[in-house]
Amino acid sequence: MDVNFERAKYNLEANDGAGNTFKATAKPVLIGTAVVGATTMVFSIIVLLTNKLQPELIKNLSILHPPFLLA
Repeated sequence: MDVNFERAKYNLEANDGAGNTFKATAKPVLIGTAVVGATTMVFSIIVLLTNKLQPELIKNLSILHPPFLLA
């Protein structure tokens, strides 16, 4: 069996470059979706603790309020 190592090396490097390009392109999208998810989760906890943002319950957004620490 005759193996052409130079051609194999060329193909490997070409495919590796394509993978690196995809990773560099996809990374901002993945980070952006993680930020949107985390922001949505934090806002939903705030809405839950203040019963739909009622002003008199804003005091529940304190680290002295036990459910806030548990969330």
